[in-house]
Amino acid sequence: MQINKTTRPLAIAVLITTSAVTGAASSIHRLYSTTSTDGLTALAPLSTLNWFVTASDISGRLEVTAWKNNPAAGRIDRMGTMPGPSVMGDFDRKSAVARISGNRVVTASVDPIGTMRMTCWAVDGSGNVSQKGMFIDYGGSIVQFLAINTLDSSRVVTLVEIQNAYGVFADLAAWTVDSSGFVTLQGHTQFPAVLGYVALTSNGYGYLVTGFSGFGGLFLSSWIVDSNGNFTHSSDASLGTPMSNAYIALTPILGNGNFTVTSANGGTIVTQWNLSAWTGVMTELAYSNSDPAGNTVAAQVGNGVFTLGSTEPGIRADVWYGAVNGWYTDNAVATNPSYWYPYSAMTLSPNQVISASGNTANQMQLDVWQWNP
Repeated sequence: MQINKTTRPLAIAVLITTSAVTGAASSIHRLYSTTSTDGLTALAPLSTLNWFVTASDISGRLEVTAWKNNPAAGRIDRMGTMPGPSVMGDFDRKSAVARISGNRVVTASVDPIGTMRMTCWAVDGSGNVSQKGMFIDYGGSIVQFLAINTLDSSRVVTLVEIQNAYGVFADLAAWTVDSSGFVTLQGHTQFPAVLGYVALTSNGYGYLVTGFSGFGGLFLSSWIVDSNGNFTHSSDASLGTPMSNAYIALTPILGNGNFTVTSANGGTIVTQWNLSAWTGVMTELAYSNSDPAGNTVAAQVGNGVFTLGSTEPGIRADVWYGAVNGWYTDNAVATNPSYWYPYSAMTLSPNQVISASGNTANQMQLDVWQWNP
């Protein structure tokens, strides 16, 4: 096995290429799919096993749909759907969804005039979707990009970039959702930011990690949010090119407090980080080679990360996994060449992921992937 060492600005990382694991028993493959006329799509799980929702752009409106993954039959069943508020024409990275308690989710979306709307939705036992409370925020600001993450059973956190007369700022906000579905802003903090893509995750040990990818590099920050919605900044880290002005995704690795950063700008690069539970300081542990896929989305799978990137035409799936001192890349899969734009990915079970991707005809395809470690 060939191991190449690459010196990085923040650490010495071990690089293991695809060829280094040729002949390995592990594999990633697509189990089954379904296609719909939904457009750009975000994914979130529900509490009921194998149920999930999509938040999609349907002719300029946000639409939330409940789905059931049916592994015994090898299919994905569409259940109820409910239209919501108008969304900005360039829906990409301007709508997101996260689960709270029970079969409820919260969407964050941007309307045509650049105002963010927070909406709670509920799915009943038959799969019917209903809209609950809504909160309209950031009036007078232009929301550029946004991300959302679950805080606990009744709270979510959002990260957005807002642009107003004073410049470009990041806004990190905690939101509460009551039993009736009413959404309330609990607390927030703002700080100057670079204009670019954003991402947000929790490391599972009480910390939030925010990511910005703009011109000049990729910038990470760690935060603590208390039960009252107050944010405390812990640390910062940054990476330069080729991770600048790129699609990014942050993914936790369960069990050790680590997280991954996936960046795609002409090629996908995955890095693994440790976030100290004692100090909140972030340290880069490992750095991958670049594969040819771009516009990449990611989700946790096993003890690693699943990535789905565009190869135009076609999409490519990889699983990156391994010890803290190196990354291994699994078998890559080229899928239907008509579906070349990844929208989102979500963990179904420890070794299964579902992804949403689209084509130039504004159609959406859901794929269930199986990783055999």
